[in-house]
Amino acid sequence: MGDAAGSPPPLRIVICPWLAFGHMLPYLELAERLASRGHRVSYVSTPRNLARLPPLRQLAGDGAVDLVALTLPRVEGLPDGAESTNDVPGDRLEPLWQAFDALAAPFADYLAAACAAGESARPDWVLGSSPTRSTTEPPSSPASTACRKPLVPLGLLPPSPDGGRAAGAAHEDDNAAVRWLNLQPAKSVVYVALGSEVLLRVELVHELAYGLELAGTRFLWALRKPRGVADDDVLPAGFLERPNSRLMEGRKVGLMVARNEDDGSFDRHGIASAVKGVMVEEDTRKIFVENAKKMQEIVADKELQDRYVDEFVQHLRSYITDHGNFSAADVPPPVEI
Repeated sequence: MGDAAGSPPPLRIVICPWLAFGHMLPYLELAERLASRGHRVSYVSTPRNLARLPPLRQLAGDGAVDLVALTLPRVEGLPDGAESTNDVPGDRLEPLWQAFDALAAPFADYLAAACAAGESARPDWVLGSSPTRSTTEPPSSPASTACRKPLVPLGLLPPSPDGGRAAGAAHEDDNAAVRWLNLQPAKSVVYVALGSEVLLRVELVHELAYGLELAGTRFLWALRKPRGVADDDVLPAGFLERPNSRLMEGRKVGLMVARNEDDGSFDRHGIASAVKGVMVEEDTRKIFVENAKKMQEIVADKELQDRYVDEFVQHLRSYITDHGNFSAADVPPPVEI
């Protein structure tokens, strides 16, 4: 309910992201930002995925994020306990897609129960992952026309600088990496990350490690361990004892590295050449430094990020105002973001 001054009532929003942490974590950030504005958000995923999310931030005010666990249906070919793309090889995602599709029935039951609980519990909106990959076009773009619905930019959703989350093992790992970075000269460290869906063979992990050594620059490496490889064999012997290296295990402005045209593999010399181009060769370094500075200004602009979220909320409200309230029999309108 709104207050006596006529302010609009808080929205009740359901979020159900795709089963990949590159989707789940930004949606969790969005859920918390919406809740910080007084809205009630239900974040729906599977039990194991919810258990692996970072702790929720402490929120002031009446907003809240409720974690809703729905059991992932079992389908043929999906390993026991697999509930995210982290749990299956990249070339075997089809069973996970099938299981996610099979979540439609329990998800519909959840929405039906929420609607039956009364007007105060009925969702105003359901937010889900979008197949649209455009991130640069305005709302009036061809992508908006093709989707036959408005596309609303939502910003980058960078996490708060202080994190605001409860301490834990991952939190301590982050602090250790930050402490190490603070000891290095400014603009002297290369950040190495291949993306959360990239699983290298151990041979290529070693080539990447040797290439970083050949480059001779400091680096912070977000490494995803290869499957089925013992911890002691993931990296070359003694690699972590080198003075220029720092590893961030389990974390997930890039540069193309020379690859073999036949199989897409790379070697240490290609890695070393790419890193030296960024850190040593003055002309190339200047371009990357300028681009990184521009990106830093955008990410660090808290007012800009807040404005994106505020405009998104206004869009949700405007749609309801323009189209009227929905009856209990209606399905809350989906928003793809």
